Amino acid sequence: RYRKAEVRFQKRFGDSIRWLELELEEKQKLVREMARIAERYGINLYSCCQPELVGEGVKRGSCVDYPHMASIFGEVVPAPRKSPTRAGCCCYESIDIGMYDTCLHDCVYCYANQDYRRALKRYRAHRPESPSLLPGEHQFSEYKGSNRIPSRYCQPKLIP
Repeated sequence: RYRKAEVRFQKRFGDSIRWLELELEEKQKLVREMARIAERYGINLYSCCQPELVGEGVKRGSCVDYPHMASIFGEVVPAPRKSPTRAGCCCYESIDIGMYDTCLHDCVYCYANQDYRRALKRYRAHRPESPSLLPGEHQFSEYKGSNRIPSRYCQPKLIP
């Protein structure tokens, strides 16, 4: 569960929403049913950071899966190292190109937005013609080579 999402639900719905805490057996039963439905529609189902849910119809997955991305886009950057964020995580090192509080959809379950007014302000500051996704006057070159973004991930290397 994401605490930020819980706070948003509480603000919007008060006590009319209750969070269910499922026991492991209940979770596994639910996931088996989801796997059955996914198979019917040709959807691959993955579980990240929850190896206890991996089984028939559910593969172990990762949010940032370099081998999968390389199979789609080719190896346009050197293979990153594994960089798990918590127990059971299989993710690879990555750079998040997004920014919190930038989406105007205001979905109550979203963990990436907390403040709609801040999102609106950042949306208005965005410049589609800029080479940077960062709002305002920021330029990507300010970050190139800095300790925030390893140079191997800088834009020119991502585009063949």
